[in-house]
Amino acid sequence: MIDEAVLDGIYEAALMPEAWPRALDAVAALGGAAGTILFVTDQSQISRWTASACFVSVMEAWVGGGWGARSQRVPRMIGLRHPGFVTEHDLYRDDELDADPSYTDFLRPRGMGWGAGAFVPLPSGGAAVFSVERRLEAGPMSRGEVARLDAIRPHLARSALMAARMGLERARTAMAILDRLSLPAALLHADGRVLLANAQLDEATAYVVARAHGRIGLPSSRAQALFQSAVAASRGSEAARSIPLAAREGHGPAILHLLPLRRSAQDLFAGGALLMVLTRLTNAPLPEISLLEGLFDLTPSEAKLAAALCAGSTIDGTAAELGLSRETLRTQLKRVFAKTGTGRQAELVNLLGGLKRPY
Repeated sequence: MIDEAVLDGIYEAALMPEAWPRALDAVAALGGAAGTILFVTDQSQISRWTASACFVSVMEAWVGGGWGARSQRVPRMIGLRHPGFVTEHDLYRDDELDADPSYTDFLRPRGMGWGAGAFVPLPSGGAAVFSVERRLEAGPMSRGEVARLDAIRPHLARSALMAARMGLERARTAMAILDRLSLPAALLHADGRVLLANAQLDEATAYVVARAHGRIGLPSSRAQALFQSAVAASRGSEAARSIPLAAREGHGPAILHLLPLRRSAQDLFAGGALLMVLTRLTNAPLPEISLLEGLFDLTPSEAKLAAALCAGSTIDGTAAELGLSRETLRTQLKRVFAKTGTGRQAELVNLLGGLKRPY
């Protein structure tokens, strides 16, 4: 007989992600374990996770140290395709277990190394993995304990899928709102692949084109390089990135913004890690300093320099006006070039000369 309180906690977590740690504690208790970790993975990396409170620091060290890529645990579990929980002895021979560095160098030194896991394929791609972790001194999990976990596995799967579908619906609603605001937008996976896109973006082919396997194509190699760099940098930063797109084929310049989704903005199962929004630009006499800061992530001093150059000033003239050395402004200008994707003052002035409030 399954404890109704355990099931209530599992289904509550589908609606309230903050309830997962408490639900995972209850799952661990069924297997005589210390705690449970729930994470989403494509087998190459863990994109999102939550855990019992006692395992938060362990999981931070696991993810931060890249241990998932060194372990055969998840690939073997998914490859086995068993519709229930499996233990180490289902996945490894004894000699293989002793040769896996994730056990010998990470789990065992922390007093862990036994447990059971199950996975649930997600509609957004990848899989949700429930990993029930047991202390080394407690020994391997018995078949009776695995059977108790198997009894709640259908409920864990339903809860994960409910949460995933609700997350996708929330994402679709957000895309539709941006569509009505005439803002081309897409929700991206952590590796830059498109999860959802609105109709406005589908029509913005002068700036963004779809490539195979959900990849994004931009109109220049420089813009493409900035995009890949921004996607990679977003995994360790909460800062937004902006990528300038030059005018082409009768279309004006535009800015492509990448905003990392963090905390409550990032659903555990929906799969979105980045919000991409395209803003088109039209002619105006001079760009506002606050606009430059917002569009290109410029510091106030970098924005002042960029605006001054756009107004026709020189490096020497701006240095005198701002009371700074020529060398300081040259250093700032290099940073402005890097952030705007330009390489010369003429390119910078040409780009900034087409800015006003985006629509």
